[in-house]
Amino acid sequence: MKIHFVLALLCSVTLMSCYKTQLSPATAVNDPREKNGTGQLALAGVTYYVATTGSDANDGSLGAPFLTINKALTVVAPGDVVQVRGGTYNEKVHFPVNGAKANPITLTAYPGETPVISGQGLSVSGTEGLITLDSAAYININGLEITGLSASSGTPVGILIMHGSDYIHLTNNHLHDIDNAGGSSYAILVDTEEEAIWMEIDGNTIHDCATGTGGNLVLNGFITSFSITNNTIYNGVGTGISATGDFATNGSFSPVNHGDFTGNTIYNLHGTDATGIFISNGLDMIIDRNRISDTDQGIVLTSVNPNWFTQQSYIRNNFVHNCSRSGISLGHPSAGVNSIMSNNFVVNNTLLFNGAAGSDAELTVWSNARQNYIRNNIIYARPAGIFFDLNPGGTISNTGNNAYYTIGVQQWRRNGAISNTLANWKLASGVQEISSTEGIDPLLVSTVAGAEDLHLQPNSPAKNTGSFSYSGTLDIDGQPRVVNFTDKGADELQ
Repeated sequence: MKIHFVLALLCSVTLMSCYKTQLSPATAVNDPREKNGTGQLALAGVTYYVATTGSDANDGSLGAPFLTINKALTVVAPGDVVQVRGGTYNEKVHFPVNGAKANPITLTAYPGETPVISGQGLSVSGTEGLITLDSAAYININGLEITGLSASSGTPVGILIMHGSDYIHLTNNHLHDIDNAGGSSYAILVDTEEEAIWMEIDGNTIHDCATGTGGNLVLNGFITSFSITNNTIYNGVGTGISATGDFATNGSFSPVNHGDFTGNTIYNLHGTDATGIFISNGLDMIIDRNRISDTDQGIVLTSVNPNWFTQQSYIRNNFVHNCSRSGISLGHPSAGVNSIMSNNFVVNNTLLFNGAAGSDAELTVWSNARQNYIRNNIIYARPAGIFFDLNPGGTISNTGNNAYYTIGVQQWRRNGAISNTLANWKLASGVQEISSTEGIDPLLVSTVAGAEDLHLQPNSPAKNTGSFSYSGTLDIDGQPRVVNFTDKGADELQ
């Protein structure tokens, strides 16, 4: 009886040990998988290689690489990586396989080398990308140079994302010379009627794209929870960064929502409506710590669709200077009566010498922009410039702690009429302007053309004279704001 009991006990312990191991795979010894931040188990994927000296008959190993990127993308599984060696690849790239949560598919440059995906000599039919993600999910694209797709008909695109692609990460890519000056082209275009969620576009460089009526980095449609950060866009035609809500597949109007536009540098863009950052029909947007200069307009937050309000967005801690038209503009001059934007915040920005064309102000509020909050800004106008233009129907719920300065004649405009003092401006407009100042030089480091530096000098009167509300925790340089001693403008003296 004792023997049978001992055997039964041993079997029971063995079964329990097996059962516990099945319940806790993360504790298994030498498990080829590891936890990541999602709480999911990340598979140890295979790395494939592509080289200009390879062959698509190879196995894709480092010693026997594939010749084309498209071949590599047909053999990958979730968690796999494709590393592309330096050289030029003349192909349109598509992703036929999706990644999975915690196990994305990654297309990246081989360390220390620069692969170039070139559209030289390739035709364009309709809207086509050098890289296309169609209904894709969990894809990372990193470190590629994408260039040379141009057409006089059709719409060439560097990276095209469409049809509700989710969890896409575009990082550290270099896009240039994507051209259709007589029509439309885009360096990066996200265009979707189906909801696309969790998108990151970070650290990319875009330049010398003649986009015509298109744009450099454009999001259009039903897009939720995304970040457009640390990108540099310059020497081109058309809008720098644009995000616009649109109709969904079910016919309802859907805003772009929960977007983060932080740390981007945008300059020297030309053409009508070549705005630095343009947001239309958006909800809960953060436009923070960007540097914008020499564009048509600096930052535009608007709503032109009568079925949606643009609300709860923050324009804060930005440097904006030398724009042909307004530095910051709220609303739209031709928006419909039901197209309202409200409860938006313009705080701690530094504006310098915008309105170069002569008719636009540093800061403009149009008729459909209502109940907005404008505080802690430094507004430094050209000698003949206008500080603030408040148009019929536009309203401000809270304004104050702004610093207005020009070496010329002071000008605020309300319904076309000019006020030359802050006191008269308050009477004409009805705005509060509590603790705002006029005629006191904020002492920026440099206002010299071509050498502008919008940081504060150590003895600036803007120091410690702002209010902390809604300014964010970091200034233009990522340094902490000082609670109860916040500076005006985008720079916080440390």
